[in-house]
Amino acid sequence: MGKNTTSNPEAKKARALWDNNSSWTTTFCNLCVEQIQLGNRNKGAAFSTLGWTNIVTKFCDETGQNYDREQLKSRWDVLKGDWRLWEKLRMHDTGLGWDTAKGTILAPDDWWDRKLKELPKAKKFREKGLQNPEQLDIMFRDVAATGEAAWTPSSNTLPPTMPQEGVGDSDGSSEFKDNQCDMSLDIDSLQQGHTSQSRSSGLKRTSESIPSQKKKKKIGGAAMLDNRISEFITVCKNKSEGTSRESPSSVDNVMAIVRALPGVDSRFVVQASLVLLKKIHRDMFLTFKEPELQLAYLQELISLKQKK
Repeated sequence: MGKNTTSNPEAKKARALWDNNSSWTTTFCNLCVEQIQLGNRNKGAAFSTLGWTNIVTKFCDETGQNYDREQLKSRWDVLKGDWRLWEKLRMHDTGLGWDTAKGTILAPDDWWDRKLKELPKAKKFREKGLQNPEQLDIMFRDVAATGEAAWTPSSNTLPPTMPQEGVGDSDGSSEFKDNQCDMSLDIDSLQQGHTSQSRSSGLKRTSESIPSQKKKKKIGGAAMLDNRISEFITVCKNKSEGTSRESPSSVDNVMAIVRALPGVDSRFVVQASLVLLKKIHRDMFLTFKEPELQLAYLQELISLKQKK
């Protein structure tokens, strides 16, 4: 029986202390993934009323903490900000190593110095990488692509900035703003000198489509303008083509195979999604070509998980 999660307006609500136990965040992420797989999610947002009710009830049961929906939604916002920051930190950079001890990017000091000037809030990732990355990908990848702050090159407007997030948590990550497509360009130079390039890339931008507060003239010199336009086009391509570059062992691809297995029901799909959060399990799953073997492998993984 779940705990009573109804807030008492007469009582002062205790602050959510997520740093006290990292497993609480993992539990929350796993419950979010479970509700996503069950379809209890609103389009471009977090969860339906049923989804939140299930998450709050199960979280309180499993952790012993009497956190309500508002506190868990605040945690959702903080985690979404962390995920976006992590994605932005890794954007455009290839050939970087991985520090297994710290669970983060292995890169020279000058790379970190440059990145932290651009993204000062990413400093925490230098010593410890993003936690629960597989779950966060499931939680936020679709939201980032379809949410109210989403943007596509064909919109003919500058991409919006992301809303502030994560207010009310205790881990210091109280705010996040995504400006990866928010560029201040010399509009006159762009129109006069780069109209042909804009047409060919499908990214023509006119002064009518750009809010007046965006018309900042901060860039001097054609070379710098070229660099900014190139960066802008790269970001747009990454957004519009990201799904086509997914690896065969991505969560979406593997779960599509699981759902197509003969005789599986929604409960089994949810159980499978939890054991397939680990990439090593997804890679091994794909080595089995016959549906019967894939099913047997998943049943064994689920059985081992339940015995723990």
